[in-house]
Amino acid sequence: YKTIDRNKIKDAVSIVICFILFIILLYGFIVNYINKYQKIDTNNQDKSNLITSRNQDLEKLKNILDNTLDSIIIDDEWGNGKTFFIKEFMKVYERNYEFIYIKAPYFQTREEFRKVFLTELNKVFIKNGIFNTSISNLTKYFGVEIQGITLNQIEKNYNETIEEIVKKMCKLDKKIVVVLDDLDRIEKGEDIQEILNFIGEINIELREKIGLITLSSYNKLNEKVISHTEDKEGENYLEKYFDKKFYLQKVNGEELIEYFCKDKD
Repeated sequence: YKTIDRNKIKDAVSIVICFILFIILLYGFIVNYINKYQKIDTNNQDKSNLITSRNQDLEKLKNILDNTLDSIIIDDEWGNGKTFFIKEFMKVYERNYEFIYIKAPYFQTREEFRKVFLTELNKVFIKNGIFNTSISNLTKYFGVEIQGITLNQIEKNYNETIEEIVKKMCKLDKKIVVVLDDLDRIEKGEDIQEILNFIGEINIELREKIGLITLSSYNKLNEKVISHTEDKEGENYLEKYFDKKFYLQKVNGEELIEYFCKDKD
């Protein structure tokens, strides 16, 4: 009996040791996994071609996107690197978001913007293996035709369609971010108004699921809106569409020298 008891004890001890080793290995795996993905943004930033201060702006912009529902306008004058900055942002955080990039001066009417937005949104759904007939209902509602989108035979009203699209967006692992570039380069105030209406639609209907970033000089945009608006409400008009002004940090000479010297090395 004593021999049997000893064997049982040995077996029990072996099982306990194996269990403890398994827990240690599992713990190590989980810690490594967490550390790897917690550092993903930092690792991504090493790939950025921006100078130090603009790298800090990348983190600030991401923080706003992740923690607020604000419609953001990146405000700076022409030639100060807004487009280069946002292209780097899109490259660095391509694993975090689904980007829809729209060059504003290429489109003038709200219908054209709706068309390109719905086309790109449909591409995002297809890319992520999500079948969505609601896009076709929106094309009917907006009166636009989009190649590659089959019209849905079951027509639904606008609110039902938007609700379905929001549900589809919940299936995405990433947040969708729409980027409107060079809004202030559009000459006609009425064309700018059309785009602002488009921005308003996104803010009202989809702001909980879509981040919106507009690149423009706020002052230039404001001047064009004021000149177009008869009752001169333009001074406060833009506040209806943009919740947050985001300013890129000014680049000093020392940073430029360091950046170009590093680039040569």
